[in-house]
Amino acid sequence: MDYEEAVGELLAIPRYKKKIDQVEIAYLLGLLGHPEEQLQMLHVAGTNGKGSVCAYLEQIGRSQGYSMGLFTSPHLLDIRERFQVNGELISRENFVRCYERVKKAAGQMEQDGHLPATFFEVIFSMAVCYFAEKKVDYAIVEAGMGGRSDTTNVIHPVISVIVAIGLDHTAILGSTLAEIAYEKAGIMKPGVPVVVSRQSQEVREILCRTAKEIGAPCHFTDEYGVRILKNTPQGIDFSVDCEYDSKRFHTGMCGNYQVENALTAIMAARVLWNLELSAMQVPVANMFWAGRMECVCPRCYVDGAHNPQAMQQFADTVLEYFKEVPKILLYAVASDKDDSGMLRELLRIGAHTMVVTELEGARKTSCDAVYELVKKQASNLGVEIKVHVIADMRLAIEHVLGIQKKDEYVFCTGSLYLVSAVKERMQKDRSESELSRDREKEAVCHD
Repeated sequence: MDYEEAVGELLAIPRYKKKIDQVEIAYLLGLLGHPEEQLQMLHVAGTNGKGSVCAYLEQIGRSQGYSMGLFTSPHLLDIRERFQVNGELISRENFVRCYERVKKAAGQMEQDGHLPATFFEVIFSMAVCYFAEKKVDYAIVEAGMGGRSDTTNVIHPVISVIVAIGLDHTAILGSTLAEIAYEKAGIMKPGVPVVVSRQSQEVREILCRTAKEIGAPCHFTDEYGVRILKNTPQGIDFSVDCEYDSKRFHTGMCGNYQVENALTAIMAARVLWNLELSAMQVPVANMFWAGRMECVCPRCYVDGAHNPQAMQQFADTVLEYFKEVPKILLYAVASDKDDSGMLRELLRIGAHTMVVTELEGARKTSCDAVYELVKKQASNLGVEIKVHVIADMRLAIEHVLGIQKKDEYVFCTGSLYLVSAVKERMQKDRSESELSRDREKEAVCHD
């Protein structure tokens, strides 16, 4: 089997099944020799900020000389982004080998009377097999959905981290913050320390109660003092004060929420590795996480906000940096998201034009439905905005870039799948530009 065949087969595996618990994944990992038991793992769950916190932790761990595995989802341009060791994507050869190993075990599991493995069960199994083979010192695991019933909750981590909790995946996790917090709290384990980002009072009480009931030492980031010192689209300077230590940090990521993400990783690293603040200044500054308020070309930003809480943070960030500039929006959303709540936040930024498009696949929300909702929300908010409807996502991207004037900024948001498509388009531009430059150099050489 070659790499393209393996990826094709993997992406064709169903994403969901009726029964969601750890029985199936535990059986699958047992057939693989329980590679997860060979690993020291950091488990990160929550609604918004999981990927960024994982990336900060990976940089901090590597700066201390540890070999670090990183398992995150979804990917943006290359499925191998989900499996990294020390910042390097898994090789195509190792990807195929790990897939074939898990595929064989998944086939045996089905023969033994279990439900077929889902896409996420397969890629998670591939990740722990790969990390065990590489003998990483630590593996950072981002939960897929929820926590209590999530595939990744089969692990017994050395530390648990719960980032900001908001309303998302409500059809599965529950329709209230309390229900969702209960699910996220499920990653806590007896005796395993847990670090928690700033939460609403309701969520905080649920997490505190759960930690106390099971005997998990619980640390909240508001135990540390933090001040934003400088805030620009190129990054943020902030100070952290804890106990008898105080240091200035810089993150190249923009958006105030990135300070909380960095603070969460800093606290987790102190709890796990007992590090001084000074040891974390450089790795925090070095962290980059794609698709989060990322400038992909001059005056064009992408952000993967896909729930009301994340969209509020995105809108606040745009208004912080770009309040006075003319703005165009490109928007697409999955069918299981709170489209109404997201649009209420998004329309605050004052864009003069919005281009509505559709994601590919079964989870798309139709352009016509989004158009009607945009017009309704704009009327309710007293906002004037032109709305263009272009169902084909790639044509919509070309349209936005085509109508953008020199003084205008484009913001693409609503889904990480839209972010992926925009980044793919920009990567194509860069590749063609590099090819053109190479041809020019070759022509000069021949002259």
